[in-house]
Amino acid sequence: MSLASARTYISYTSLASVKKSWCKCSKNDNPRVSRDLFHGDVYIMAAMQSAVEDLKDEKVPACLYWTVEQVSDWIEELGFPNYKECFLQNMINGRKLILIEASAFPNIGITDFEHIKMIAKSIRDLLEIEEPDWTRSISLPPRSDLGMYLEVKGNNGKNKDSLTFKNFCLNNNNAKWRPPLANHCLILPSY
Repeated sequence: MSLASARTYISYTSLASVKKSWCKCSKNDNPRVSRDLFHGDVYIMAAMQSAVEDLKDEKVPACLYWTVEQVSDWIEELGFPNYKECFLQNMINGRKLILIEASAFPNIGITDFEHIKMIAKSIRDLLEIEEPDWTRSISLPPRSDLGMYLEVKGNNGKNKDSLTFKNFCLNNNNAKWRPPLANHCLILPSY
């Protein structure tokens, strides 16, 4: 599947699912349930709008919004049809594909070390993120802007689902990266 056709397919299917779920309530419904469904629909609309904006941005890989079936088809196209079922059974979609690392492959049934290396490299190439550099200075962020954005989008949540790459870059523009600290440490502001 080409990049352009993947973007078009995902945009169409996402918008179609939103259109189907938009009006669930009738006038006779419980007001609390109706309100909850309305807020759920607003949340779905925000997530779909985020997906459409991300798909328009050439920097964001389209595979971020792949379904489980699309990920498993991609694994099969890589030349690993025997691992297709591993990805299907573990429900690995585009967002989970971001977070999966080579160390997790044995847990989902991929144990051949050469295959693990090839699949991990293919995932990094697909997501357009750099290979981990162990000699990188600790004063630099651990990843590029796209890598940090994909790390955030890999998790679920109301704010994360509606976040776009453009908004992420605006909110985190030139922010000095600080490593997470243990509970007993503090970074004090400089005056």
